[in-house]
Amino acid sequence: MALKSKSGQDYMCAMAYLVNSYPLYAIRFLDNLLSFVSPSKKRDCFKSLDILSHLFCSLIPKNRSLISVANRPSHVLEKVDTPSSKENILCLWHFEDELKAVYLRFIKASEKLLLSDCVDNFKRKALGILGSLVQKQENQTLILNIIINKLGDRSKEFASAVIHKLRLIAGISSDFLHLVVQEVRSFLFRPNLLERSKYYAISLLSCLELKSSSRGSGTDTNISSVASTLIKIYMSFFRSLANSKEIPERLTTILLSGLCRVAPFISGKCHSYGYRNYFSLFIYLNT
Repeated sequence: MALKSKSGQDYMCAMAYLVNSYPLYAIRFLDNLLSFVSPSKKRDCFKSLDILSHLFCSLIPKNRSLISVANRPSHVLEKVDTPSSKENILCLWHFEDELKAVYLRFIKASEKLLLSDCVDNFKRKALGILGSLVQKQENQTLILNIIINKLGDRSKEFASAVIHKLRLIAGISSDFLHLVVQEVRSFLFRPNLLERSKYYAISLLSCLELKSSSRGSGTDTNISSVASTLIKIYMSFFRSLANSKEIPERLTTILLSGLCRVAPFISGKCHSYGYRNYFSLFIYLNT
């Protein structure tokens, strides 16, 4: 009965049940649920976002990307003895291919909510969902860049929420910290980037927490690499500020704060880079 109604929360719950119970045969219902992801649907939009995020969290593998049928090694099927086994393998391949496509559509639908002029509640909901899904390997960099792009949001409150979310993501592990810093670096050096976007991006970097492992391992190497990237970003901005006519006090303060925070984690090689650039910083601070 619920499926016949074609609308309402009972309909969405019925589809979610079918996807959970029979994922191989009910993946088409994910697209039906996606049709509710629109600000105009209001309450149904919130419900569908919740349902879809939970479904994808259970369906998407955490430690690998999904594989499309086109990228499958078809030659392995030649080694399969029985037609039924071959059919089962093809069925699983087809399922993963469809799941990969519908998951990308969900990410794009969530991005549209972030980019729209809808109320902050929808944007915050989409931000929270993307922030949880970024831990999956599938489309990880894409999701992270969607979040980073909102650092320039016109709403100060929402831009602050984006900074908080990215700090949480960076705090998951040293690998995520490295990934966040690298992607924010790419964001910062885009041409024609708005000043407020630069300010919020630098604000984020300056408050990231760096931690060294007491045992000294690959984690320390990762942190040292992050520290090296951060100091290069800061010094690059100081050099550009030294040549500018106006001195943006707020940005200068944040850059100095970032330098102080990252200094204890700089390796010897990065120190030699820093010494070559401290003269630019000295000139800037004394003008």
